[in-house]
Amino acid sequence: MQSTAQDLLEQEVTEHLGRRRYERQGSEKKGYRNGCGKSRKVSLSCGTIEVRRRRARDLEERFESRILPRKEPTT
Repeated sequence: MQSTAQDLLEQEVTEHLGRRRYERQGSEKKGYRNGCGKSRKVSLSCGTIEVRRRRARDLEERFESRILPRKEPTT
């Protein structure tokens, strides 16, 4: 289950950037992968898994995962 969730997060970044990992970008394409955020635990009905949200840089708009959105800071 954990590897499936991680693959979905990777696929989401691939779709957003318009190219696969390690694929060269064209002259008009901007943005690139920038590693992963901190590990997050996600509770599911079958148990708890740990996943890392992918990051992207140099984009016209900020990349936000629809699958695993950023946590809102607590005050």
